[in-house]
Amino acid sequence: MEQNALSTRQQQVLDYVTGFMSQYGGRAPLLKEIGHGVGLASHGVVRRHIDNLVAKGRLRYVRKPHGIRNLALPEARP
Repeated sequence: MEQNALSTRQQQVLDYVTGFMSQYGGRAPLLKEIGHGVGLASHGVVRRHIDNLVAKGRLRYVRKPHGIRNLALPEARP
């Protein structure tokens, strides 16, 4: 797999986050909401997928990592 290619689950998480942000005016979902949306019960697993998406440049942290609702799309600036 190419280094920047997404796994199926990472793509599901990214699709959920972007859809949520589109629906709610740019507000990022909570880890619990992401997990529920893609069928993951563990917040740790959701966090790992988010961290991988940030590392691959598909999402970014607006503030410090591991804060609440602090995700943004790379092209979105606060």
